[in-house]
Amino acid sequence: MLSRRIWAGLTVLALPLTLLVAPAANASVARSFDLRSEWGSEPHNGQAHAWGTLTWHNTTKVVVTGRINDICPGDNYGAYIEYRAYYMNGGYATEFGAAYDAGGCRDEGGDGKAFEPIEIAVSPRWIKYLHLCVVEFDRQTQDYGNTDCENYYNPYTS
Repeated sequence: MLSRRIWAGLTVLALPLTLLVAPAANASVARSFDLRSEWGSEPHNGQAHAWGTLTWHNTTKVVVTGRINDICPGDNYGAYIEYRAYYMNGGYATEFGAAYDAGGCRDEGGDGKAFEPIEIAVSPRWIKYLHLCVVEFDRQTQDYGNTDCENYYNPYTS
């Protein structure tokens, strides 16, 4: 009888400790990003800037939220987000223009334009990392300007 009480007491004491050590199975991991292309020279003498948060939900899903800004002197180049989700076993999924600001120098305050969440879910394939870029691009001439890219590794597969 005494040993049952001791065991019950130890269980009650140990349970909160295990909750502190073990992360929740459905926990998300967020990481901020801030990408800014270099100032260009003629003909693309502007800059593209994107910033926000990547939220890893599991091995197969990441959501990108944030803002994008076309900083320019009216050069006809917009700011675009491009990504490649690289899989653990090779290959990738890609999209250009997942978010963009091609309004042409309207944002004088510098706070950019919020973009719709970009949900990248490739189940059953596991994402090893996300290659995220902000790109200066002229849709009329199909000409690329400066780019800034960064790799963000999936904490569930690394």
